[in-house]
Amino acid sequence: MDFLVDERTVVEFDGAVKYGGANGRQALVSEKEREDALRRAGYAVIRIVWADLHSLPRLRAKLAPLLRKIA
Repeated sequence: MDFLVDERTVVEFDGAVKYGGANGRQALVSEKEREDALRRAGYAVIRIVWADLHSLPRLRAKLAPLLRKIA
């Protein structure tokens, strides 16, 4: 979990670097298992990638459910 925004919303920031190389596949599998566990525990998960940070409309669209919830 990169950060918890409210009691039940996790924001994950993903970069592609950790998915490369010999351990990349295992990193991806581990991350998906962790996300599944968070969702089973009742958390909403929002994923942000570098491209989202370069486009305010794209970032707003991803964060809209969270912003509506905490407004």
